[in-house]
Amino acid sequence: MLRHGRPTKPTIGIPAYGLDGDNIRHGLCKNLGFSSFDRTENIRRVAEVSKLFADSGLITLSSFISPYHNDREEARRIHESDSLRFFEIYVSTPLEVCESRDPKSKSTETLIFSDKNDLDLYKKARAGGVKGFTGIDSIYEEPVNPDLVLNAAFTNVADCVQRVLQMLYEKDILPKKAMNQLCSSASIREHFLKNDSEKANLQKATQNSPKISLSLVDMQWLQVLAEGWATPLYGFMRERQYLQCLHYGQIFDLKKECKNSKGISKKDENTETSNDDSYSFFEEPISQSIPIVLPIDEKIKESLKAERNVEGSVVDKSLSKYVRLTYNNDLIAVLKDIEVYPHHKRERVHRQFATIDERHPTVKMIMESGDWLIGGDLKVFNRITYNDGLDQYPS
Repeated sequence: MLRHGRPTKPTIGIPAYGLDGDNIRHGLCKNLGFSSFDRTENIRRVAEVSKLFADSGLITLSSFISPYHNDREEARRIHESDSLRFFEIYVSTPLEVCESRDPKSKSTETLIFSDKNDLDLYKKARAGGVKGFTGIDSIYEEPVNPDLVLNAAFTNVADCVQRVLQMLYEKDILPKKAMNQLCSSASIREHFLKNDSEKANLQKATQNSPKISLSLVDMQWLQVLAEGWATPLYGFMRERQYLQCLHYGQIFDLKKECKNSKGISKKDENTETSNDDSYSFFEEPISQSIPIVLPIDEKIKESLKAERNVEGSVVDKSLSKYVRLTYNNDLIAVLKDIEVYPHHKRERVHRQFATIDERHPTVKMIMESGDWLIGGDLKVFNRITYNDGLDQYPS
Protein backbone atom coordinates (compact mmCIF):
# COMPACT_ATOMS: atom_id res chain seq x y z
CA MET A 1 0.00 0.00 0.00
CA LEU A 2 2.90 2.34 0.77
CA ARG A 3 4.40 1.72 -2.67
CA HIS A 4 1.05 2.16 -4.43
CA GLY A 5 -0.07 5.22 -2.49
CA ARG A 6 3.11 7.25 -2.55
CA PRO A 7 3.27 7.83 -6.37
CA THR A 8 -0.34 9.02 -6.42
CA LYS A 9 0.29 12.22 -4.51
CA PRO A 10 2.99 13.77 -6.74
CA THR A 11 0.67 13.31 -9.73
CA ILE A 12 -1.75 15.75 -8.09
CA GLY A 13 0.94 18.16 -6.93
CA ILE A 14 1.27 16.97 -3.32
CA PRO A 15 4.78 15.86 -2.25
CA ALA A 16 4.98 12.71 -0.14
CA TYR A 17 7.61 10.36 1.22
CA GLY A 18 7.41 6.85 2.61
CA LEU A 19 9.26 5.54 5.65
CA ASP A 20 9.52 1.79 6.26
CA GLY A 21 11.88 -0.83 7.59
CA ASP A 22 13.96 -0.93 4.42
CA ASN A 23 15.02 2.71 4.51
CA ILE A 24 15.09 3.17 8.30
CA ARG A 25 16.46 -0.10 9.70
CA HIS A 26 19.42 -0.10 7.28
CA GLY A 27 20.45 3.45 8.13
CA LEU A 28 19.16 5.62 10.93
CA CYS A 29 18.21 2.65 13.11
CA LYS A 30 20.78 0.06 12.02
CA ASN A 31 22.11 -0.16 15.59
CA LEU A 32 18.72 -1.26 16.94
CA GLY A 33 17.47 -4.80 17.38
CA PHE A 34 14.00 -6.12 18.14
CA SER A 35 13.88 -6.05 21.92
CA SER A 36 11.03 -4.15 23.55
CA PHE A 37 13.35 -1.21 24.25
CA ASP A 38 14.76 -1.17 20.72
CA ARG A 39 11.31 -1.35 19.13
CA THR A 40 10.21 1.65 21.20
CA GLU A 41 13.32 3.61 20.25
CA ASN A 42 12.86 2.68 16.58
CA ILE A 43 9.33 4.12 16.51
CA ARG A 44 10.48 7.23 18.41
CA ARG A 45 13.17 7.93 15.80
CA VAL A 46 10.69 7.31 12.99
CA ALA A 47 8.26 9.76 14.57
CA GLU A 48 10.94 12.44 14.88
CA VAL A 49 11.94 12.03 11.21
CA SER A 50 8.29 12.03 10.15
CA LYS A 51 7.73 15.23 12.13
CA LEU A 52 10.59 16.99 10.33
CA PHE A 53 9.26 15.89 6.93
CA ALA A 54 5.73 16.98 7.82
CA ASP A 55 7.03 20.33 9.05
CA SER A 56 8.58 20.86 5.60
CA GLY A 57 5.18 20.34 3.96
CA LEU A 58 5.38 16.67 2.97
CA ILE A 59 2.81 13.99 3.65
CA THR A 60 4.83 11.29 5.40
CA LEU A 61 3.61 7.70 5.09
CA SER A 62 5.16 5.61 7.86
CA SER A 63 4.70 1.84 7.50
CA PHE A 64 5.88 -0.06 10.59
CA ILE A 65 4.57 -2.93 12.71
CA SER A 66 4.72 -0.78 15.87
CA PRO A 67 3.22 -3.39 18.22
CA TYR A 68 2.91 -1.26 21.37
CA HIS A 69 0.08 1.16 22.09
CA ASN A 70 2.25 3.55 24.12
CA ASP A 71 4.76 3.88 21.27
CA ARG A 72 2.02 4.88 18.84
CA GLU A 73 0.62 7.40 21.31
CA GLU A 74 4.10 8.88 21.78
CA ALA A 75 4.42 9.22 18.00
CA ARG A 76 1.13 11.10 17.98
CA ARG A 77 2.28 13.35 20.82
CA ILE A 78 5.54 14.17 19.00
CA HIS A 79 3.57 15.47 16.02
CA GLU A 80 0.70 17.16 17.79
CA SER A 81 3.02 19.00 20.20
CA ASP A 82 4.23 20.91 17.13
CA SER A 83 0.67 21.33 15.78
CA LEU A 84 1.20 18.74 13.04
CA ARG A 85 -1.61 16.39 11.99
CA PHE A 86 -1.15 12.71 12.83
CA PHE A 87 -3.35 9.82 11.71
CA GLU A 88 -3.14 6.25 12.97
CA ILE A 89 -4.14 3.72 10.29
CA TYR A 90 -4.62 0.14 11.42
CA VAL A 91 -4.00 -2.42 8.67
CA SER A 92 -6.00 -5.24 10.26
CA THR A 93 -4.73 -8.49 8.75
CA PRO A 94 -4.72 -12.04 10.20
CA LEU A 95 -1.29 -13.49 10.91
CA GLU A 96 -1.68 -16.25 8.32
CA VAL A 97 -2.38 -13.64 5.62
CA CYS A 98 0.68 -11.62 6.67
CA GLU A 99 2.75 -14.78 6.41
CA SER A 100 1.42 -15.71 2.97
CA ARG A 101 2.23 -12.23 1.64
CA ASP A 102 5.63 -11.73 3.27
CA PRO A 103 8.31 -12.14 0.57
CA LYS A 104 10.84 -13.14 3.23
CA SER A 105 8.79 -16.22 4.04
CA LYS A 106 9.15 -17.84 0.63
CA SER A 107 10.45 -15.65 -2.21
CA THR A 108 13.90 -16.27 -3.63
CA GLU A 109 13.82 -12.70 -4.93
CA THR A 110 14.41 -11.58 -1.34
CA LEU A 111 17.98 -12.84 -1.67
CA ILE A 112 18.76 -9.63 -3.55
CA PHE A 113 18.15 -7.67 -0.36
CA SER A 114 18.54 -10.16 2.49
CA ASP A 115 20.72 -12.97 3.66
CA LYS A 116 19.42 -16.43 2.77
CA ASN A 117 19.04 -17.15 6.49
CA ASP A 118 16.29 -14.52 6.64
CA LEU A 119 13.97 -16.78 4.65
CA ASP A 120 11.19 -18.74 6.41
CA LEU A 121 11.25 -16.35 9.35
CA TYR A 122 7.80 -17.44 10.52
CA LYS A 123 8.86 -21.08 10.53
CA LYS A 124 11.98 -20.25 12.51
CA ALA A 125 10.01 -18.12 14.97
CA ARG A 126 7.56 -20.93 15.66
CA ALA A 127 10.50 -23.25 16.29
CA GLY A 128 11.99 -20.78 18.76
CA GLY A 129 14.83 -19.72 16.48
CA VAL A 130 13.70 -16.08 16.33
CA LYS A 131 12.83 -14.40 19.60
CA GLY A 132 10.42 -11.50 20.02
CA PHE A 133 8.58 -12.17 16.75
CA THR A 134 5.39 -10.10 16.69
CA GLY A 135 2.26 -12.24 16.61
CA ILE A 136 4.06 -15.47 17.54
CA ASP A 137 5.98 -15.03 20.80
CA SER A 138 5.56 -11.27 21.17
CA ILE A 139 2.24 -9.51 21.60
CA TYR A 140 0.65 -7.02 19.22
CA GLU A 141 -1.51 -4.47 21.01
CA GLU A 142 -4.34 -3.63 18.63
CA PRO A 143 -5.13 0.08 18.22
CA VAL A 144 -7.95 1.19 20.50
CA ASN A 145 -9.27 4.08 18.43
CA PRO A 146 -7.47 4.33 15.07
CA ASP A 147 -8.37 7.02 12.57
CA LEU A 148 -8.90 4.38 9.88
CA VAL A 149 -9.09 0.58 9.77
CA LEU A 150 -8.15 -1.27 6.58
CA ASN A 151 -9.25 -4.92 6.42
CA ALA A 152 -6.47 -5.87 4.05
CA ALA A 153 -7.35 -9.57 4.01
CA PHE A 154 -10.56 -8.84 2.09
CA THR A 155 -9.71 -5.54 0.37
CA ASN A 156 -7.32 -5.18 -2.54
CA VAL A 157 -4.44 -2.71 -2.51
CA ALA A 158 -6.09 -0.21 -4.86
CA ASP A 159 -9.20 0.06 -2.69
CA CYS A 160 -7.11 0.38 0.49
CA VAL A 161 -5.16 3.23 -1.08
CA GLN A 162 -8.42 4.85 -2.16
CA ARG A 163 -9.73 4.71 1.41
CA VAL A 164 -6.54 6.36 2.73
CA LEU A 165 -6.86 9.12 0.15
CA GLN A 166 -10.53 9.52 1.02
CA MET A 167 -9.68 9.88 4.71
CA LEU A 168 -7.05 12.53 3.90
CA TYR A 169 -9.67 14.38 1.88
CA GLU A 170 -12.21 14.23 4.71
CA LYS A 171 -9.56 15.52 7.15
CA ASP A 172 -8.86 18.51 4.85
CA ILE A 173 -5.37 17.29 3.90
CA LEU A 174 -6.20 16.65 0.24
CA PRO A 175 -8.02 19.55 -1.44
CA LYS A 176 -11.32 18.87 -3.17
CA LYS A 177 -9.89 19.55 -6.63
CA ALA A 178 -7.17 16.95 -6.09
CA MET A 179 -9.66 14.39 -4.80
CA ASN A 180 -11.96 14.98 -7.75
CA GLN A 181 -9.00 14.47 -10.06
CA LEU A 182 -8.23 11.14 -8.41
CA CYS A 183 -11.85 9.97 -8.59
CA SER A 184 -12.42 11.01 -12.19
CA SER A 185 -9.17 9.46 -13.38
CA ALA A 186 -9.70 6.14 -11.62
CA SER A 187 -8.56 3.06 -13.50
CA ILE A 188 -10.84 0.22 -14.48
CA ARG A 189 -12.27 -1.23 -11.27
CA GLU A 190 -12.40 -5.02 -11.37
CA HIS A 191 -13.79 -6.98 -8.44
CA PHE A 192 -11.83 -10.22 -8.50
CA LEU A 193 -10.12 -11.51 -5.38
CA LYS A 194 -6.40 -11.41 -6.06
CA ASN A 195 -5.04 -14.63 -4.58
CA ASP A 196 -5.91 -17.99 -3.06
CA SER A 197 -5.40 -16.67 0.47
CA GLU A 198 -8.03 -13.96 0.01
CA LYS A 199 -10.42 -16.49 -1.48
CA ALA A 200 -9.94 -18.97 1.35
CA ASN A 201 -10.37 -16.30 4.03
CA LEU A 202 -13.56 -14.97 2.48
CA GLN A 203 -15.00 -18.46 2.00
CA LYS A 204 -14.32 -19.19 5.66
CA ALA A 205 -15.76 -15.87 6.85
CA THR A 206 -18.98 -16.38 4.87
CA GLN A 207 -19.55 -20.12 5.29
CA ASN A 208 -22.66 -19.51 7.43
CA SER A 209 -23.90 -16.46 5.52
CA PRO A 210 -27.18 -16.46 3.59
CA LYS A 211 -27.04 -17.14 -0.12
CA ILE A 212 -28.79 -16.04 -3.28
CA SER A 213 -29.04 -18.25 -6.36
CA LEU A 214 -28.43 -16.18 -9.50
CA SER A 215 -30.31 -16.45 -12.77
CA LEU A 216 -28.41 -16.42 -16.06
CA VAL A 217 -29.20 -12.72 -16.55
CA ASP A 218 -28.03 -11.95 -13.00
CA MET A 219 -24.83 -13.85 -13.75
CA GLN A 220 -24.25 -11.84 -16.91
CA TRP A 221 -24.64 -8.55 -15.02
CA LEU A 222 -22.29 -9.86 -12.35
CA GLN A 223 -19.72 -10.46 -15.09
CA VAL A 224 -20.16 -6.87 -16.32
CA LEU A 225 -19.42 -5.62 -12.80
CA ALA A 226 -16.61 -8.08 -12.09
CA GLU A 227 -14.62 -7.20 -15.21
CA GLY A 228 -14.89 -3.46 -14.65
CA TRP A 229 -17.28 -2.62 -17.47
CA ALA A 230 -19.43 -0.71 -14.98
CA THR A 231 -16.57 1.25 -13.38
CA PRO A 232 -16.72 2.95 -10.89
CA LEU A 233 -19.52 0.86 -9.31
CA TYR A 234 -18.40 -1.35 -6.44
CA GLY A 235 -21.13 -3.90 -7.06
CA PHE A 236 -24.86 -4.16 -7.66
CA MET A 237 -26.31 -0.68 -7.23
CA ARG A 238 -27.30 0.58 -3.84
CA GLU A 239 -30.47 2.65 -3.67
CA ARG A 240 -28.60 5.94 -3.93
CA GLN A 241 -26.88 5.05 -7.23
CA TYR A 242 -30.02 3.32 -8.52
CA LEU A 243 -32.11 6.49 -8.08
CA GLN A 244 -29.40 8.68 -9.62
CA CYS A 245 -29.27 6.35 -12.62
CA LEU A 246 -33.05 6.03 -12.94
CA HIS A 247 -33.88 9.72 -12.61
CA TYR A 248 -30.83 11.38 -14.16
CA GLY A 249 -29.09 8.74 -16.26
CA GLN A 250 -25.88 9.50 -14.36
CA ILE A 251 -23.86 8.53 -11.28
CA PHE A 252 -22.85 11.45 -9.07
CA ASP A 253 -21.06 9.66 -6.22
CA LEU A 254 -20.53 6.29 -4.55
CA LYS A 255 -21.95 7.06 -1.12
CA LYS A 256 -23.62 4.10 0.50
CA GLU A 257 -26.74 5.69 1.92
CA CYS A 258 -29.64 7.80 0.72
CA LYS A 259 -30.32 11.09 2.51
CA ASN A 260 -33.57 12.86 3.16
CA SER A 261 -34.10 16.56 2.43
CA LYS A 262 -32.26 17.45 5.66
CA GLY A 263 -29.22 15.41 4.69
CA ILE A 264 -29.89 12.71 7.29
CA SER A 265 -29.56 9.05 6.43
CA LYS A 266 -33.00 7.50 6.19
CA LYS A 267 -31.77 4.62 8.36
CA ASP A 268 -30.31 7.02 10.97
CA GLU A 269 -33.07 9.62 11.29
CA ASN A 270 -33.27 9.04 15.05
CA THR A 271 -29.53 9.32 15.63
CA GLU A 272 -27.09 12.19 15.48
CA THR A 273 -24.54 10.46 13.29
CA SER A 274 -24.59 8.39 10.13
CA ASN A 275 -22.41 5.39 9.27
CA ASP A 276 -22.20 6.62 5.68
CA ASP A 277 -18.78 6.47 4.04
CA SER A 278 -18.38 9.89 2.45
CA TYR A 279 -16.96 9.36 -0.99
CA SER A 280 -16.16 12.52 -2.86
CA PHE A 281 -18.51 13.68 -5.56
CA PHE A 282 -17.02 13.19 -9.01
CA GLU A 283 -15.67 16.23 -10.80
CA GLU A 284 -18.17 15.45 -13.54
CA PRO A 285 -21.15 13.04 -13.41
CA ILE A 286 -20.57 9.64 -14.98
CA SER A 287 -23.04 8.53 -17.63
CA GLN A 288 -25.06 5.50 -16.49
CA SER A 289 -28.51 5.14 -17.98
CA ILE A 290 -29.13 1.44 -17.27
CA PRO A 291 -29.69 0.25 -13.68
CA ILE A 292 -27.44 -2.67 -12.71
CA VAL A 293 -29.45 -4.24 -9.92
CA LEU A 294 -30.13 -7.62 -8.33
CA PRO A 295 -33.84 -8.33 -7.68
CA ILE A 296 -34.88 -10.63 -4.82
CA ASP A 297 -38.23 -11.81 -3.50
CA GLU A 298 -39.75 -11.51 -0.03
CA LYS A 299 -38.54 -14.95 1.08
CA ILE A 300 -34.93 -14.17 0.26
CA LYS A 301 -35.24 -10.74 1.88
CA GLU A 302 -36.31 -12.36 5.16
CA SER A 303 -33.37 -14.77 5.01
CA LEU A 304 -30.87 -11.90 4.96
CA LYS A 305 -31.44 -10.79 8.53
CA ALA A 306 -28.33 -10.79 10.71
CA GLU A 307 -28.07 -13.30 13.53
CA ARG A 308 -27.94 -12.00 17.08
CA ASN A 309 -24.44 -11.01 18.29
CA VAL A 310 -23.09 -11.31 14.74
CA GLU A 311 -21.65 -8.30 12.92
CA GLY A 312 -24.16 -6.82 10.49
CA SER A 313 -23.92 -4.65 7.40
CA VAL A 314 -22.47 -1.18 7.99
CA VAL A 315 -25.46 0.23 6.11
CA ASP A 316 -28.17 -1.67 7.96
CA LYS A 317 -27.15 -3.54 11.13
CA SER A 318 -30.25 -5.72 10.92
CA LEU A 319 -28.91 -7.33 7.73
CA SER A 320 -26.13 -9.88 7.33
CA LYS A 321 -22.73 -8.40 6.56
CA TYR A 322 -22.13 -10.94 3.77
CA VAL A 323 -24.32 -12.70 1.21
CA ARG A 324 -23.02 -15.55 -0.93
CA LEU A 325 -23.97 -15.46 -4.62
CA THR A 326 -24.21 -18.86 -6.31
CA TYR A 327 -24.89 -20.09 -9.84
CA ASN A 328 -25.74 -23.73 -10.51
CA ASN A 329 -24.83 -24.38 -6.84
CA ASP A 330 -21.29 -23.02 -7.33
CA LEU A 331 -20.09 -20.12 -5.17
CA ILE A 332 -19.35 -17.26 -7.57
CA ALA A 333 -19.08 -14.13 -5.45
CA VAL A 334 -19.90 -12.43 -2.16
CA LEU A 335 -21.80 -9.19 -1.56
CA LYS A 336 -20.50 -7.23 1.43
CA ASP A 337 -22.24 -4.58 3.57
CA ILE A 338 -25.55 -5.11 1.83
CA GLU A 339 -28.67 -3.00 1.75
CA VAL A 340 -32.17 -3.96 0.62
CA TYR A 341 -34.64 -1.48 -0.83
CA PRO A 342 -37.99 -1.55 -2.69
CA HIS A 343 -38.05 -2.45 -6.36
CA HIS A 344 -40.60 -0.04 -7.84
CA LYS A 345 -40.93 -1.99 -11.04
CA ARG A 346 -43.56 0.07 -12.83
CA GLU A 347 -41.58 3.25 -12.29
CA ARG A 348 -38.40 1.53 -13.43
CA VAL A 349 -39.75 0.19 -16.72
CA HIS A 350 -41.65 3.41 -17.45
CA ARG A 351 -38.52 5.53 -17.01
CA GLN A 352 -36.25 3.07 -18.78
CA PHE A 353 -38.47 2.04 -21.69
CA ALA A 354 -41.24 4.67 -21.71
CA THR A 355 -43.77 1.84 -21.64
CA ILE A 356 -45.19 -0.69 -19.21
CA ASP A 357 -46.46 -2.97 -21.97
CA GLU A 358 -45.38 -6.49 -21.03
CA ARG A 359 -45.26 -7.54 -24.66
CA HIS A 360 -41.82 -5.95 -24.48
CA PRO A 361 -39.69 -8.94 -23.32
CA THR A 362 -37.44 -6.99 -20.93
CA VAL A 363 -40.40 -5.16 -19.43
CA LYS A 364 -42.04 -8.54 -18.86
CA MET A 365 -38.86 -9.92 -17.26
CA ILE A 366 -38.56 -6.94 -14.89
CA MET A 367 -42.25 -7.01 -13.93
CA GLU A 368 -41.95 -10.72 -13.07
CA SER A 369 -38.80 -10.23 -10.97
CA GLY A 370 -38.61 -9.76 -7.19
CA ASP A 371 -40.20 -6.88 -5.28
CA TRP A 372 -36.90 -5.95 -3.62
CA LEU A 373 -33.41 -5.01 -4.77
CA ILE A 374 -30.16 -5.81 -2.99
CA GLY A 375 -26.99 -3.75 -3.34
CA GLY A 376 -23.51 -4.15 -1.91
CA ASP A 377 -19.78 -4.32 -2.54
CA LEU A 378 -18.86 -7.22 -4.81
CA LYS A 379 -16.03 -9.72 -4.30
CA VAL A 380 -15.73 -12.28 -7.13
CA PHE A 381 -13.74 -15.49 -6.77
CA ASN A 382 -12.86 -16.32 -10.39
CA ARG A 383 -13.34 -15.20 -13.97
CA ILE A 384 -16.86 -15.85 -15.23
CA THR A 385 -17.00 -18.59 -17.86
CA TYR A 386 -19.86 -20.32 -19.67
CA ASN A 387 -18.12 -23.21 -21.46
CA ASP A 388 -19.70 -22.07 -24.72
CA GLY A 389 -16.55 -22.08 -26.83
CA LEU A 390 -16.10 -18.32 -26.39
CA ASP A 391 -14.47 -18.19 -22.95
CA GLN A 392 -11.00 -17.96 -24.51
CA TYR A 393 -11.83 -14.56 -25.99
CA PRO A 394 -11.61 -11.40 -23.84
CA SER A 395 -14.93 -9.78 -23.01
